Amino acid sequence: MFKVLLEIIGKRKPEKVRWTMTLSADISEWLERTAREEGVQPKDIIRRGLSAVKLAQEQREAGRPYIGFVNDPAKLDLQFVGLVNAPEKKAA
Repeated sequence: MFKVLLEIIGKRKPEKVRWTMTLSADISEWLERTAREEGVQPKDIIRRGLSAVKLAQEQREAGRPYIGFVNDPAKLDLQFVGLVNAPEKKAA
Protein backbone atom coordinates (compact mmCIF):
# COMPACT_ATOMS: atom_id res chain seq x y z
CA MET A 1 0.00 0.00 0.00
CA PHE A 2 2.84 2.41 0.86
CA LYS A 3 4.45 1.89 -2.55
CA VAL A 4 1.11 2.41 -4.31
CA LEU A 5 0.45 5.58 -2.32
CA LEU A 6 3.87 6.96 -3.25
CA GLU A 7 3.24 6.21 -6.91
CA ILE A 8 -0.13 7.96 -6.77
CA ILE A 9 1.37 11.14 -5.35
CA GLY A 10 4.31 10.90 -7.77
CA LYS A 11 7.13 10.19 -5.31
CA ARG A 12 9.53 7.28 -5.19
CA LYS A 13 10.01 5.01 -2.19
CA PRO A 14 12.87 6.35 -0.05
CA GLU A 15 16.23 4.62 -0.51
CA LYS A 16 16.67 4.27 3.25
CA VAL A 17 14.20 3.93 6.09
CA ARG A 18 14.97 4.75 9.73
CA TRP A 19 14.04 2.18 12.40
CA THR A 20 14.12 2.42 16.17
CA MET A 21 14.55 -0.60 18.44
CA THR A 22 14.92 -1.44 22.10
CA LEU A 23 17.67 -3.83 23.18
CA SER A 24 18.29 -5.60 26.46
CA ALA A 25 21.19 -4.25 28.50
CA ASP A 26 23.39 -7.29 27.85
CA ILE A 27 22.85 -7.15 24.09
CA SER A 28 23.49 -3.40 24.10
CA GLU A 29 26.75 -3.89 25.99
CA TRP A 30 27.80 -6.68 23.63
CA LEU A 31 26.92 -4.53 20.61
CA GLU A 32 28.94 -1.56 21.87
CA ARG A 33 31.93 -3.75 22.77
CA THR A 34 31.86 -5.62 19.45
CA ALA A 35 31.58 -2.40 17.45
CA ARG A 36 34.50 -0.91 19.38
CA GLU A 37 36.63 -4.03 18.81
CA GLU A 38 35.78 -4.03 15.10
CA GLY A 39 36.35 -0.29 14.76
CA VAL A 40 32.87 0.35 13.40
CA GLN A 41 29.58 1.84 14.57
CA PRO A 42 27.01 -0.36 16.35
CA LYS A 43 24.64 0.14 13.41
CA ASP A 44 27.22 -1.59 11.18
CA ILE A 45 27.15 -4.69 13.39
CA ILE A 46 23.34 -4.72 13.22
CA ARG A 47 23.46 -4.39 9.43
CA ARG A 48 25.86 -7.34 9.26
CA GLY A 49 23.47 -9.40 11.34
CA LEU A 50 20.52 -8.51 9.16
CA SER A 51 22.55 -9.36 6.07
CA ALA A 52 23.36 -12.78 7.56
CA VAL A 53 19.68 -13.50 8.23
CA LYS A 54 18.79 -12.34 4.69
CA LEU A 55 21.48 -14.61 3.24
CA ALA A 56 20.26 -17.54 5.34
CA GLN A 57 16.71 -17.00 4.12
CA GLU A 58 17.82 -16.80 0.48
CA GLN A 59 19.89 -19.97 0.84
CA ARG A 60 17.03 -21.80 2.54
CA GLU A 61 14.77 -20.86 -0.34
CA ALA A 62 17.45 -22.24 -2.70
CA GLY A 63 17.36 -25.58 -0.85
CA ARG A 64 20.39 -25.02 1.40
CA PRO A 65 18.97 -24.58 4.93
CA TYR A 66 22.27 -24.51 6.87
CA ILE A 67 25.03 -21.99 7.47
CA GLY A 68 28.37 -23.46 8.47
CA PHE A 69 31.81 -22.35 9.66
CA VAL A 70 34.72 -24.63 8.93
CA ASN A 71 38.47 -24.87 9.40
CA ASP A 72 38.59 -27.62 6.82
CA PRO A 73 36.07 -27.45 3.95
CA ALA A 74 35.69 -31.23 4.16
CA LYS A 75 34.50 -30.99 7.77
CA LEU A 76 31.64 -28.94 9.17
CA ASP A 77 32.70 -27.83 12.66
CA LEU A 78 29.66 -25.75 13.59
CA GLN A 79 26.32 -25.09 12.00
CA PHE A 80 23.42 -22.73 12.59
CA VAL A 81 20.11 -24.49 12.27
CA GLY A 82 16.88 -22.55 12.12
CA LEU A 83 18.39 -19.06 11.87
CA VAL A 84 15.42 -17.99 9.77
CA ASN A 85 13.08 -20.97 9.92
CA ALA A 86 13.73 -24.40 11.31
CA PRO A 87 14.52 -26.89 8.55
CA GLU A 88 11.64 -29.12 7.61
CA LYS A 89 11.92 -32.61 9.05
CA LYS A 90 12.21 -35.33 6.44
CA ALA A 91 10.06 -38.41 6.75
CA ALA A 92 11.98 -41.54 7.72
